Amino acid sequence: MYDSKSESVGLEVVSMSDNGAKILIAVLGLLGIIITYIVAPIVKAWIENKKSAKKRAANALPDIMGTTWEAEWDFQDGTPYTKESVTLEKWTKDFEFQGYGFVVHAGKQYKYSITGVVSPARVVALTWTAEGFPTKGANLGTACLQLSPGSNRLDGSWVGLAQADDKFGLYTGSVRMKKIRDSL
Repeated sequence: MYDSKSESVGLEVVSMSDNGAKILIAVLGLLGIIITYIVAPIVKAWIENKKSAKKRAANALPDIMGTTWEAEWDFQDGTPYTKESVTLEKWTKDFEFQGYGFVVHAGKQYKYSITGVVSPARVVALTWTAEGFPTKGANLGTACLQLSPGSNRLDGSWVGLAQADDKFGLYTGSVRMKKIRDSL
């Protein structure tokens, strides 16, 4: 029997069953979904992290992520407010980062989230939000700190919602942070 398609291209015609074609299409579609929704975001995040790391290196910023700090917070009049543990967890983009802290008030431990930015002048601005925010009594605030030349201290000022002598309100003060662990 003469087959003009086979002869014109010099190839043997291979036919695929309808089920085989459907399976092949399904597998190719699944691979497309996996690449689009799983692999591509991972590759994109990796590329962005590399670009951000180059920007920080170009500005001589140390990598302070994965570090844990002991923080001492005082009110404006110098009286102690609280001592806490703060972890700067990871860079999110360029000079921005996220982290968390733990504080004990009235015998109960609370966790709060931190977001922040480090400037090329080694000034760290961070914002914290208590776990239960926006419920009444949930602390939030901001601090502006100077990173020491050895990258082992942060010193500066804070302002935020806090409780002092059973009075909840807006307070200010100083904060000193000492690095106690280099990386997680």
